[in-house]
Amino acid sequence: MANNFKAFFTYDTPDKPRVWELDLVRGILIFFVSLCHCTVFPINCGLFNTHTVFSDWLLTVSRAYYNSAFNKATMLPGVLVFVFLSGISCVLTTNYKRRLAKMWIFCALFMGGYYLVGLVLPSLVTGVVLFNIIAVLTICVTVQTLLDLVHTPKWVCGLLASVLVAVGVVFFYKDQIAHDCNLNSNFFAFWVFCPRGRQLSPNDFQPLLPHLGIFMWGALLGGYLYPQRKSLCANPTPPTWLRPLLWTGKQSLFVYLCAPVVVLGVLKLVDLVFVACGG
Repeated sequence: MANNFKAFFTYDTPDKPRVWELDLVRGILIFFVSLCHCTVFPINCGLFNTHTVFSDWLLTVSRAYYNSAFNKATMLPGVLVFVFLSGISCVLTTNYKRRLAKMWIFCALFMGGYYLVGLVLPSLVTGVVLFNIIAVLTICVTVQTLLDLVHTPKWVCGLLASVLVAVGVVFFYKDQIAHDCNLNSNFFAFWVFCPRGRQLSPNDFQPLLPHLGIFMWGALLGGYLYPQRKSLCANPTPPTWLRPLLWTGKQSLFVYLCAPVVVLGVLKLVDLVFVACGG
């Protein structure tokens, strides 16, 4: 148990060097994702409606960042790049059974926890389900694993991925630009950008397309770039000062889930101190 705990918080080992350039980009992306979550939750969850000096300041800062042009412009591209990198990383994993089981367990706990919170705090959790990047990546890893198991030709994977991306882009245009996406099926609402999907998963919604196709593109590129599963950087060992960010990229799903909870928990304790002090 102690060794597993130590290994979890260790970035890499000499016998298992990581492709650290991928972890670096993932770490940067998950930092901004966590920042986005840490600003949207104070706005929507009502935990900081105490009207102290600190809570008022926190809500002002949160609204300013969440509604900023930078945040609005980078949210979707950041998610798509993360999915693409996840596809590359997928082909670097040697134990695909463990990878697949880990994703499904994590997804079940995440979505099950969301459902339980909805039962306890119905005012905080809305919607039928939380279909976001966790569910999307779980499906992506499952599909890619099945394609690998049956030894699907690369050209077939590339063609299929391109078709999936094209379908996703068409529906993105219809939904976000033309505003004429009328999709009423609950099942297909989770496949593409559409108002029905956001209605079913209002707290956070990411459709399966074009994400699945982009993930498959990443897997194809990863097979060509990293046949030896080694870093392409001139220095295979990353700089020491980058290791906190690299560890964030390595444990991106864990950070995605836990970072907002930890940060907002600390901020709430600070707010309670202000409440106790009358200010």
